[in-house]
Amino acid sequence: ANLDKLDSLVKAKPKALNAAVESLYRRVQAFEQLEHDLAIIPTAASASGEAVESRSGGEWLSPAALARTGGEISSSGAAIVRAYIALRKTYVENDRDGFAQAARELVEANHAAAHQLGVSMKRLKVDLINTRLEPFKLSCAPYLIAAVLYVAVVSVRAGRLAIGGLGLLVLGFAAHALGLVFRSILVGRAPMANMYESLVFAAVGAVALAIILDRVYRNPLIGLSGALIGFVCMVIAMKMPVSQSRINPLVPALQSSWLTYHVTTIMLSYSAFALSFLVSCLYLLRRAVGRRSILQSDLSDSSAPSDLSDLSDLSDGSDLALLDFYTYRIIAVGFPLLTIGIFTGAVWAATAWGRPWGFDPKETWSAITWLVYAVFLHTRFLGGWKGDRSAALAVLGFVSVLFTYLGVNYLLPGLHSYA
Repeated sequence: ANLDKLDSLVKAKPKALNAAVESLYRRVQAFEQLEHDLAIIPTAASASGEAVESRSGGEWLSPAALARTGGEISSSGAAIVRAYIALRKTYVENDRDGFAQAARELVEANHAAAHQLGVSMKRLKVDLINTRLEPFKLSCAPYLIAAVLYVAVVSVRAGRLAIGGLGLLVLGFAAHALGLVFRSILVGRAPMANMYESLVFAAVGAVALAIILDRVYRNPLIGLSGALIGFVCMVIAMKMPVSQSRINPLVPALQSSWLTYHVTTIMLSYSAFALSFLVSCLYLLRRAVGRRSILQSDLSDSSAPSDLSDLSDLSDGSDLALLDFYTYRIIAVGFPLLTIGIFTGAVWAATAWGRPWGFDPKETWSAITWLVYAVFLHTRFLGGWKGDRSAALAVLGFVSVLFTYLGVNYLLPGLHSYA
């Protein structure tokens, strides 16, 4: 009778049943994966103070990792292992009361280990809030909707939507920045030690710059560029392997105060260059389309930059002059940041490797990137380059940035292989 009832249910609502089965399967998979994902066992290095990161203990292992590696654990870790074994045993035996008791003992053992190793309970609470809230993931929707609104502002001249676009851009930025604050608290340092952290940081820098320039120049194309950068970067970050987003002990080569100064300035310069790249792409697209101005006069700030008058050679419309000017202004922000970043990197290299410059692939390509943007500014000031040539140089510069940031790591390994 039960089989007949199940058969009739399958025939009546096959999609609903399939969805329920898939949901159950995902939950079972997640439960089985807990043994591999729950890093709840402190190693002996954590207890002895070796390989300690941010005063919160060194490496913590999951039960599966401990069984696989056979690493040495601390006394507090042994108590956690015993509680976990009891938890598994009661689960297999379907002993509900015993399972509940073992779960309480496991929680108590973890709290005792955290207290012994000096793990801040405040950080644990922040970690819980961060896990439940997922601010990085929350930022994606406002960025995407903001981009759609900005496209509407530009394409159908729905000027009133610009305020909504800016509001959503600020909302996405707030969630994004909150996630970075949480990450900083959890790791106890500037969150820029790997590809995941640096990408998230560069994205928030680009969005912040876009918001500022949007308010200064009242141009929706700047906000559109910032929203696109924020959305694309956060989606890429969300799709990265868990090994990138997981919080691990800082490698010895990066345990320096110079990490904050060097990587912060470098990544903020990349933020500016990414924004200038999108603005220059919009310029080239506008130039290629060859239509009349796509901006309403009331979308641009009435106090337009005074030096726009010398862009009369851009005969396709005032919006081209504006986009060209914005590209220049944004690069003018990023170039000194890149210069400072390279200088602080040289100082760090002198203390870490005994020489300020060694033509390591990352160093060489950083210099190439610097030269491209130096040529951009030089030709603009002294050569009078504007319009198409400036936009092409801005695109070339960002291609160099991408190769420096990504390509070198995978194609030209060197001393910066961890970056």
